Amino acid sequence: MQYVKTRDFVDSVRHLKKKGGSFTTAANKVNALIGEISNGADDPFNGWNVTRNNENRIPKCVKYKITGFSRLVTVQTDKNCIFLYAGSHEDVDKWLDKNEGTHFKADANGYVTVSRSALREMAVRVQTAGHGLSGPLFTHLDPELYQHLVEGLRKIERRVLEELHADDHEPLVELYDDLEPGDQRDAILSVFSCLLSEDLTGANDRIRDFRGELVELDEVETLISSDRFSVIRRNAPDYTAHVQRLMNSESYKTWMLFMHPEQERVAVERFEGPAKLLGVSGSGKTCVVVRRALELAARYPEERILVLTLNPPLASLIRDLVMEAGGKEALDRIRVDPLFSICQEILQGHEPENHRHYDEVTWKADEHVDEIWREYYRCEVNNEDAASMLPVHDSLISRGIEAEKYLRQEFDWIRSAFPLDRRQEYLTAERRGRTHPLSKRFRELVLEGLEGWERKLWAVGVTDYIGIVTAAYRYIDQIKPEYRCVIVDECQDFGTTELSIVRRLAAEAEDDIFLCGDAAQQVSSKFQSVQAAGITTHASRNRQLKLNYRNSRDILRAAFEMLCENLQEGFLDNTDFEVLDPAYADFPGPTPLILEADSIEQEIANALAYIPELHEGAAGRKTLIAIAGLSNFEIGRYGQRPDVNLPFLRPDVPFAGADIYLSDLEQSKGFEFDTVFILNCREGILPDPRIPDDEQYRDLARFYVTMTRAKKNLIVSWSGKASPYLENVKQHFLPGHWTEFLGEEPQPMPRPERLSQLRTQQEERRPPSLQNARQFLYHQHAIGFPMPVIEQLRKYVTGQGRTQGARKERVAWSDVGTAYKDLLRQPSA
Repeated sequence: MQYVKTRDFVDSVRHLKKKGGSFTTAANKVNALIGEISNGADDPFNGWNVTRNNENRIPKCVKYKITGFSRLVTVQTDKNCIFLYAGSHEDVDKWLDKNEGTHFKADANGYVTVSRSALREMAVRVQTAGHGLSGPLFTHLDPELYQHLVEGLRKIERRVLEELHADDHEPLVELYDDLEPGDQRDAILSVFSCLLSEDLTGANDRIRDFRGELVELDEVETLISSDRFSVIRRNAPDYTAHVQRLMNSESYKTWMLFMHPEQERVAVERFEGPAKLLGVSGSGKTCVVVRRALELAARYPEERILVLTLNPPLASLIRDLVMEAGGKEALDRIRVDPLFSICQEILQGHEPENHRHYDEVTWKADEHVDEIWREYYRCEVNNEDAASMLPVHDSLISRGIEAEKYLRQEFDWIRSAFPLDRRQEYLTAERRGRTHPLSKRFRELVLEGLEGWERKLWAVGVTDYIGIVTAAYRYIDQIKPEYRCVIVDECQDFGTTELSIVRRLAAEAEDDIFLCGDAAQQVSSKFQSVQAAGITTHASRNRQLKLNYRNSRDILRAAFEMLCENLQEGFLDNTDFEVLDPAYADFPGPTPLILEADSIEQEIANALAYIPELHEGAAGRKTLIAIAGLSNFEIGRYGQRPDVNLPFLRPDVPFAGADIYLSDLEQSKGFEFDTVFILNCREGILPDPRIPDDEQYRDLARFYVTMTRAKKNLIVSWSGKASPYLENVKQHFLPGHWTEFLGEEPQPMPRPERLSQLRTQQEERRPPSLQNARQFLYHQHAIGFPMPVIEQLRKYVTGQGRTQGARKERVAWSDVGTAYKDLLRQPSA
């Protein structure tokens, strides 16, 4: 006998338990029954009493009495039992009325589906209609299946079907009355009734049934789980606890832990060595990570399991999910942390006297590493180490590249590719992923600047993320394999140096390393080679998840079309990860919006005002407000302002602690929200025009990742001129102005401040016109100046004015503004 539970059944047990008293006792009895089944009991219903009155509303239905006035509803055949619903006598009666005539079948692969009589289908679906599919209903069907459904119909009859929309079902009823009675007529009514309630899977299944592709349950040897039906695993005690926690939980995390069959198979699979999972956005890779961690902990009960991420907020979320699915005791043997924490421990073990150096914020002063980088790069506070890179800086800005940002990324690339004792290899290496050429001489200057940067970090008692990885790598040969298995989430952004450390954390063995990634979400500029890190993956141990079922079909289509329209070669350069085409989810949602505002201040205010309308007062709905063009440091400072007071995604803010979060476009990776606003999506921000064209694909990846964080509602907003990323995809969005959705716009919020405004250095606060050439050439205004102009500025605008001759003609200037005025007055100047 095979046992299957529906998703409705899991929800019903949870609601039954909440009623308290004898209902809670009934729910516990049902949980115990599931436990007996998963423990392999031959006759789990032994001692259960069937109700006196036969239940005829659903074929082959068997209804059991539970404690008090509760009932358990199942469908049972010779080989299969499906758990449908558990509830009070009254709730069960209502549920049976609503689902009268339901019949269960399976396809040739063993996937379970549902069918009803056509008229009953119509009655039920009209009652349960939701927001409605956009556009003509037939366009949401599989084209091949639709052609089979309407084969033989007259043109006028097909026209009626192809003009049907979700807001008008009367023509369907009229057509049903006009068609010849028979299987095709019933199938048409069933299919379009499913579409009315946004059930795309059901609609396509009805056509497959009409084609004769579905069979009775007992004709299939083995049933397979799906996102609606989950086969209960036999002889798996740990599975019982997992299911019971899902039934008992009211947390927002619950639905994230309901396993899709493809996820389940990968999560519990045994691998002879390192394995790799490629998954599209929304395919539930993080869900697999959680489930696999629990599986490995049960498989190797005497050893520890490690789950690693780069993103601390994501690590915090996964830790919560592990505890939700496995209980607090699961964290005794499953460790979930960002790699940063592992490297900190390695360094504390070998350099305990230097522990204060290894943090993102200095212990000597409350400065974030972003502030320290600017201080170093611009040669402030009497440190001239970065001056060696001025020729590289001038060359880059003359080509329209923001040198300050580009060279910091170059430092990350170098440190992710080469350990300290091999850095000279950088001078001749192919800079994969870095498209702007740098001569050998420039590379020597970059290495000199990197050496100065690391001295600066040490002097102020701080390090950046990749710096702590580089420092920990010095002890690579002394790292002990403390964990039986290591699972890595968002692996596409790990560099070679980081993966080399990962390799040392677990000894080579079965199930030792499990990598999860998606090339379409690669946002870092680091160099990555899984093979060079010593991790040998084999094609036979590669798995893929292509079905996106976290996002609505409308959101995923808009996001993926945006990605494809703007795809660049950089996406295809990663030999370890590939871009996968997603299979669209079956559930629809509201059409994503592209809304114009007058300013970024108004965009933020509009988003905050629109949230209550979208969620209609429902508690626990999660919302992300992501602002393009800002760093997470700048976002954090903005959220901390008293007149803003919103949490942002960071390790010390629990994800369950608030309903609205601020973020940049990078920190949102791995999270899922009911609603996502992406603000400031304007030209000049997305993509960043001050980085090389061939490297702008990382901005595209960040935008795509953030779009696919939305489960139900996606709102993209801009002011000024819309991002070119949105030019050719507006047919997948509903465009408009914010006033069309809000009526009267709220008062604008404060404008987010940039790093230059947050710092205290007076040089940056001085107007550009009062800066000398050296100060001015760090400014955004200087990007794009021709090299001869840059050279003349450095030569003559020195900060010290000087004149010569009897006419006191100026030959050197103190600031750019004075030089410019003289140039206007006397071009020969």
